[in-house]
Amino acid sequence: MELVEDRIDPRPEMNLRRHQFNDAEAAFDAGDYASAYQMDGGTNSEIEALAAIMCGQVAGGLAMLGAPESDRAFLVAAYGHWCLGETDQALRNLSEIGNGEYSSPARALENHVAAEMIAVAVITQPGSDKAAGFAAAAGFSVAHISLEPDNFGRTWEDILAASGGEGGPDLIICLDAFGPYRPQGLEVAPAPVVIWSSDHDFFLSTRSYDHAAADIIIANSADECAELSAHYPGRVASFLGHDNYAQYVTVPKPGTNRDLDILFTGRAFASYMRDKAQFLFRLAALDSEDARIEMLEGYLADGDYNHRLGRARYVPTFCRYWDGFQTRSVDAVRAGARVLTNDAGGLDGLLGGGWFAPAGEGWDLDAGGLKIEAPAEPVDSLFWRSPAREERFLKFSLFQSLFTKKRAKPLTRTYIPAEFRGYPPGRAAAIYARIVKMNTAGAQSPVHSNYAGLAAYYGLVSAPELTSFGEASKEIFRAAIGAYPNSLMIRFNAACVLWSFGHKNEASAHFMTVVDQGAAMAFDPKADAIISHRIRAFSELFPYGDFYSAAVGREVGGEIQNPINIMRCGAMTFLAHDAISEGRIDEAIQLLEAGGTLFDSASACWRLLALARAADEKVPADVRQAAYRAINLYPGELPQLLAIVMEAELADVRDGAAAEILKKWTLLAARVKSVDGRRFGVTPENVECAKTYSHLLEDWTLALLTPILDGA
Repeated sequence: MELVEDRIDPRPEMNLRRHQFNDAEAAFDAGDYASAYQMDGGTNSEIEALAAIMCGQVAGGLAMLGAPESDRAFLVAAYGHWCLGETDQALRNLSEIGNGEYSSPARALENHVAAEMIAVAVITQPGSDKAAGFAAAAGFSVAHISLEPDNFGRTWEDILAASGGEGGPDLIICLDAFGPYRPQGLEVAPAPVVIWSSDHDFFLSTRSYDHAAADIIIANSADECAELSAHYPGRVASFLGHDNYAQYVTVPKPGTNRDLDILFTGRAFASYMRDKAQFLFRLAALDSEDARIEMLEGYLADGDYNHRLGRARYVPTFCRYWDGFQTRSVDAVRAGARVLTNDAGGLDGLLGGGWFAPAGEGWDLDAGGLKIEAPAEPVDSLFWRSPAREERFLKFSLFQSLFTKKRAKPLTRTYIPAEFRGYPPGRAAAIYARIVKMNTAGAQSPVHSNYAGLAAYYGLVSAPELTSFGEASKEIFRAAIGAYPNSLMIRFNAACVLWSFGHKNEASAHFMTVVDQGAAMAFDPKADAIISHRIRAFSELFPYGDFYSAAVGREVGGEIQNPINIMRCGAMTFLAHDAISEGRIDEAIQLLEAGGTLFDSASACWRLLALARAADEKVPADVRQAAYRAINLYPGELPQLLAIVMEAELADVRDGAAAEILKKWTLLAARVKSVDGRRFGVTPENVECAKTYSHLLEDWTLALLTPILDGA
């Protein structure tokens, strides 16, 4: 508790880059093409050209390569020509490869290139539009498979038998088809199974089996490659050019007025992505009267999104994983805006250079020039449009299959993971009821019980009128505690569920068990799923983003945190929340100070500590210390702490510091709004506070505050 913070200055603590390889050739051969390009970019080497092809810049990479001089180059050039539809040239390249290291892959690729039709199965969730582009891929016969709730648990063998196909497909692609949407027994299919992986850290426990059973995992970035390779034995490849969806985005007409310096749309302030919030807060609070900044919390309709992008000079994107291209970055470049990012690395060359600006210290709006009327060709040559995009993905997947090795696969799982998603109520009820039923029948374990209890609870949250889900969740978790008293995750999730129903004494007992005995309890981060971060009542009190980082072993701020300690800190925070609400302030302060010592990066813990210290009339310095710590960890805490931190500063006659706080709140309220126009952090209490202390502001920030106070 020796931390000293005396101003609002949030700074993201980025995870360290994980260097898997000593050189670009090793990275390339392993399938990490983003790392290979990053390491050799700008050298005009053979590896740079080959990496560009595999990243998706096919024509540009082939032009850079020229005449191949090695078997590796002939093989990759053949893949590139195949992607471009130049099969004769692809086969000529392959014919140049004789006996040697690349002989077997060359012969296999020849078979694919020469085939009249390649059979593929694409597995998605029902109703997904992700399979549409694959159905139109030239040279592929695509069977689209989606499992409805009644068919959860259906075997791959049964699906094949029902289709009447002989021998099955040559390739199986899983797109967001995890958990119950993945056919049982798929791990023994003779064809290579490929999954597109994203947000691996957030879904480690619910999707770890699917990743472990896959032959090939394809991800966007080099950093994801490193993380996935550390956890799973299959081949992991990075494919930068695939992940783009808003293909309707266009460059605005010449002469269009770029009247927004910075435009952000999406989720700016979510407690489970506090690093992103820290990054965006620094831009939203930019101390510049002339800066035209608009941050919209939420998602726009296609036409409005395209229009606003066309007005923007810079679009900020925060990268949780290094060395990749985010979809919002692709959208920005398509619209001719520059990308303002924490990860402006050497991949910019794939787009011709000049698109990415680092948002670091000393950055200003006028630095580095601006592309306003950018041609679409550099973007489209990397980020292909559908259905060519999907056809290239299938060929990329087949190319990766040339380098997979036979290995033992995990045994067929008997539990069915549950994830909380935004399903319509009726559909959610069918999905979660089926998952509950499957996890409570047959084999039993802590994992089965945990997923059954979570599925029932998610059913209630999705369809509150179906109260039987809530009763089932409580019953399942209570029974699970009796059957598996040493399971840390069952104990924690049960406490959260019971707490949400108002069973505070029962929940408190379980939270105290987590605090006192958690270090010695059973916990497997790859199997034990924590209750969803998407449920706001829990995300307001628990540091999900930090927990996920710790669970995957990510090094942040120079160290890897202990996920169990984060859960113990979280349990203390829940207990302290109840203690504050019941007037037990001294007890709350003791719990929160202990929690902050156990894990010092939980913003909710520090927020509650600031509120408790203020309620206990502690010295102002102690109040503002906790408040600043909370806000700097997650700037979304500022609206809840505005009044007490202002009063703490003024109590010590620190008028300048109080003015700076009010200024930052004003900048946020002026520049960050929901898509329907609601200002961020504006509550009646905060408006009253701002009115009381508005005399502290001067000049242009006071002019910004006036319409906020007037309700405009």
